[in-house]
Amino acid sequence: MNWTSVLSQIFFCVLVTSAAGSVMLVIWFFCSLFLRKWNPDLVYYMLRWVVIMFLLPITYVAIIVKCNHSYVFEINGGPRKLYVLDTNTTMYQGLILLWVLSAFVVLYIFLKSEISQWIICKTNFDDGDSYTQSEFERIKEALGIKGSVELLCNDSVKVKSPFVCGLWKRKVVLPYMNYSPEQMKVVLYHELNHIKKSDILFRYLTMLAVAVNSINPIVYLLLFLVTEWSERDCDAKSIDGLEKEGIRTKQYYDIIWQLIESDSHMRITVTFPMLHGKRNVMYRRMDFMEKYRKNVKKITKPLTMALVMMFALLSTVTAYAAGLEIAEASDSELKSTQQIAIDEGFEGEDGWSDEMLIEPSDVPNIVYVNDGIMLLSGGTIDWDVPAGTRYVTTSIYMTKDTKVQMACTATPDNCTYWFGLMYASSACNVVEGSGSGAHDFTVPSNGYYRIMVENRSSQTIHVIGSYQY
Repeated sequence: MNWTSVLSQIFFCVLVTSAAGSVMLVIWFFCSLFLRKWNPDLVYYMLRWVVIMFLLPITYVAIIVKCNHSYVFEINGGPRKLYVLDTNTTMYQGLILLWVLSAFVVLYIFLKSEISQWIICKTNFDDGDSYTQSEFERIKEALGIKGSVELLCNDSVKVKSPFVCGLWKRKVVLPYMNYSPEQMKVVLYHELNHIKKSDILFRYLTMLAVAVNSINPIVYLLLFLVTEWSERDCDAKSIDGLEKEGIRTKQYYDIIWQLIESDSHMRITVTFPMLHGKRNVMYRRMDFMEKYRKNVKKITKPLTMALVMMFALLSTVTAYAAGLEIAEASDSELKSTQQIAIDEGFEGEDGWSDEMLIEPSDVPNIVYVNDGIMLLSGGTIDWDVPAGTRYVTTSIYMTKDTKVQMACTATPDNCTYWFGLMYASSACNVVEGSGSGAHDFTVPSNGYYRIMVENRSSQTIHVIGSYQY
């Protein structure tokens, strides 16, 4: 299988995975309309699973499993698999090109942001404030955060809001300014809650999901939703802790507004978790807390996690079932379009020659066909082969003694043709006949081979078939 077939198969995997993720996002949206009134925590953690669904190829795996147990042709009771997505079309190849380009653009934007973060963080410093450090350690312990987390300052003009960064070397970075005790508590509770919830990890997973599924417009909404719900959840958990410190919800947002107003020309140039951002986003966060704050504690944390796990299980089963249905529908459609092979069947190998070795000196015109996606260990052919011409698939690496099962049907059924395996040298092992036939070939040595059909008649023939190895 050459790089074009590999790319086509990867793109097919992305398509079905993206479709499954989109369905899960729609289901999440309708669930969130009800669950946000009951438990906003549950909504956020369900959204995290939707991000994972955009990355896990569950539907694709289901298609592979189903296709490896499906068949179109039956030869003496033995299965002959026939499943392929035709990629030899301008539209499909154009979609692949669009996907590759959009993925590179998205990755460039994200990498540019990460490089910007890295450059900014090179100027971080410890201001040596013992009160700030003691508050940081106290709140970190109160939140039950384990492991090393650094508290640093930065006086870059590009840093206008506290933020967190780092997956392994976790840091809380503060703009260098004089904070009141109340401001310091709000800042530290909020940023350390981002650390506690592993929001940085899920931000990176979301960025990866957007890049991989860049051709899907819905995935860009996912990035916005994860950012906003991450902040909402962080607000709720911060207010939980701050209430014990004597700071109420209204004071919490008043303090954040004070930090925003400290720079009326705020300019955010990075995309990692921050205390505050655009003003309209802050309005939505405040409105959300006002509407749903009283409902946050209605169910316990274990029950919340149990419900999230149930959602994850149901969405996984749904995606897998969808893959099985896609494979079943494709198999049924292929059966209905291959009536010649099914109706006539194969009467053993009567009328067909023994296996022959054809030397390279006898090679006619060869046409190399991008024959679509070969799922794991097989594929199909559906070709119009002119007289005196050999059509071959993309190259496939096979090991010695591999059994390659092939079945073909050609029309008109009185035209002679070959089908078999072509070596890298253009020599080939073939059988000769007309109409419908089948044969099992044995690979003589490790190497790259192609599935081939050669028209030995004086008119164009239409050949359909399948192969597995």
